[in-house]
Amino acid sequence: MQLAIILGVVLGIPLIVLPIAFVWYLNVSGLLQVIRDARQRAKRRASIAEKQVA
Repeated sequence: MQLAIILGVVLGIPLIVLPIAFVWYLNVSGLLQVIRDARQRAKRRASIAEKQVA
């Protein structure tokens, strides 16, 4: 009985944790991409504004 519980826990944890980690990875990588794009847009806008002032 105890072996079955231990085996169930050992096999059940990865089945629960791996999909959660995958979704977390997708969310974090998406956020990082949005931040990168926003920084690039800000740099482009700053360079355009600098050219217009000069």
